[in-house]
Amino acid sequence: RIAVKRYLHETATWAPPSVFYRDRRGARRVVETLLGVSAKGLFDFPKDHGVLGRLIATVTKDDDLILDFFAGSGSTAHAVMAENDKDGRQRRFLLVQLPEPVEHEQFPTIAEITRQRVRSAGAELRAAPRLEASPVDNGFRALRLSPSNFTVWDAAVEDAVALEEQLAMNVEHVAEGATEASMLTELLLKAGFPLTAGTEVVQFACVDGFAVADGALVVCLSEALMIEA
Repeated sequence: RIAVKRYLHETATWAPPSVFYRDRRGARRVVETLLGVSAKGLFDFPKDHGVLGRLIATVTKDDDLILDFFAGSGSTAHAVMAENDKDGRQRRFLLVQLPEPVEHEQFPTIAEITRQRVRSAGAELRAAPRLEASPVDNGFRALRLSPSNFTVWDAAVEDAVALEEQLAMNVEHVAEGATEASMLTELLLKAGFPLTAGTEVVQFACVDGFAVADGALVVCLSEALMIEA
């Protein structure tokens, strides 16, 4: 009887198997290659980015955001970038990793391993030969939690002496060591802008400032800006 032959890549959906088998030693070798060091004792059981890639390709679509709260060696980011490289989609990733200490001279914390894995995996994908000359975006931003750049007002203060101290602290309300970049990042978050908001340098009376999201927010944080009466 005549029947239509369909190939797997021609179908819109497919039922994935309940088990993906992959030798976990391969994932360790990938980490060793990307980091340029022996992963023995550094990261014993990294997630396999190939298996993660199959799952991501199955359940995500273009511009989806994949969140990993236990980033570890950065396998999730590697998987997202590799799948984007295969199908040309623009999935994004967000990794969270505590700076847990590791007994290694080059990578003192797990977070350092994560960042280097993502850098190396992106560089490897960019260097790979491809049929089309379309640019591959494997860039990312690495952010750390830190105390506020500004003096925090204590609303629970009641007595006059403590209130006077609070007022004195807020005269010079910028924390020591704060940079314009760190202050701008904090202000963006407090104003409700995403960390991916476009930022460009603009001029205020010949002093550099910042325009965020095509001018939706304009900020000048330089002490050099003086206004004469």
